[in-house]
Amino acid sequence: IHPKDISEKAQFAIDQYVLGGGKLLVMVDPKSAVELQNQPRQNPMMGGMGQSQSSDMPKLLEAWGVGYRADQVVADRRCFTAMPSRSGRGIDNNPLVLSLREENFDKKDVTTSQLSQMLMYWAGALVDQTSEDITFTPLVSSSDRSGTLDQMTAQFVGDVASKELTFDDTRRTIAARLSGT
Repeated sequence: IHPKDISEKAQFAIDQYVLGGGKLLVMVDPKSAVELQNQPRQNPMMGGMGQSQSSDMPKLLEAWGVGYRADQVVADRRCFTAMPSRSGRGIDNNPLVLSLREENFDKKDVTTSQLSQMLMYWAGALVDQTSEDITFTPLVSSSDRSGTLDQMTAQFVGDVASKELTFDDTRRTIAARLSGT
């Protein structure tokens, strides 16, 4: 979970475990809300610059055929979350905090069949780039009214980020199952 700055040696050991038939659950994060919250307070003008809250396993994900951009978060016009505005005056519909519902889950897979809702802050997207011998099954997806935003800009949603949001109306995979050789 959130393998920030994972070493190449650790990635190799994980790959060997999986190649030997081991099972693995990987949770990478383009912007960890927990890590951001636990960082020491800084000058608000700096905005946490220089301190990444993202995690990635680039060598493994590439080898397994999973595209993932640790610098991008999913924005969704349909799965937004109503939250207090940054100004404290009213409610904003935040497209970067996803309120996922039944239609966002694969109801045929045992992992997600019983899910009816999930809240995700700053979710990342996975892209199927697998070979023929690997099956990529989307388990959790955005709506077809989504886009992506640079993860550094994401913390300013409601201010700067709202001007930066673009949507290409593509359904994005947020969680997937890989199986095969």
